[in-house]
Amino acid sequence: MCSKEPSIVLGIPGAWKDRSELVKSIALHSGGYLFAGKVLMHSESNTHFGLEVYDHDPTLVEKVRSGSMGQIPEDVLNAIQAHTFTLYLVSYETGRDVVERMVDAAVGLLESGGLAVKVEFAGFSVNAAQWREHALTKVAYSLYRSMVALVGDDTRHFTCGMSAFSLPDCSVQQGDLRTAFEVATEFCCYLMDESPALADGHTFSVPDGTERYRVSFEEHGFYPPGDMFHNPNGLWKLEPTSVP
Repeated sequence: MCSKEPSIVLGIPGAWKDRSELVKSIALHSGGYLFAGKVLMHSESNTHFGLEVYDHDPTLVEKVRSGSMGQIPEDVLNAIQAHTFTLYLVSYETGRDVVERMVDAAVGLLESGGLAVKVEFAGFSVNAAQWREHALTKVAYSLYRSMVALVGDDTRHFTCGMSAFSLPDCSVQQGDLRTAFEVATEFCCYLMDESPALADGHTFSVPDGTERYRVSFEEHGFYPPGDMFHNPNGLWKLEPTSVP
């Protein structure tokens, strides 16, 4: 699907001396990508994405730090503090195949001097090593971890970022983070792999799980239209069947 506004945006900061060095580094080290105008191209796979270059942003490092959940080492954060440019990899399309190609393109930019990946429409950041690990396979779990965040409180948790796959997000009525993470991850990967015909009242459980969850669909999730985290595909609510 397409939209007038970008549907997936990945921010990748780096310390290139100038734009000429940036273009040259991509040509030499990205694994076949070329940057011309505002387009990143890979002729062998016939892949192209928008690529916008922004100058140093003094607020970026704290945004990356707060979205990294402690997973980006301090030395990398120090390098991000000294970044010269941030590359914004942009797609106007969504879907699993788009995400697969975008994950690979981001690896190419990391190999060209990028320091980390900031997933703009899900509000979190991933260190370079972890992103490369996600890219090694194209299984649902790896793609999910590259694009989707889980947020919540002591009563429920919900995903943010499934719009990248043209799929609804999900909320789990569960305060325990570990349990909510397991249920949300299994459910979202189930959506990605099986494309099930779900309906209100259907139930779902994780393998070896003792709790079953009743699903119901909401057309609008937690973020309204116009919000950068809004998912136009809606939201599946998962509530324990033990709750009347």
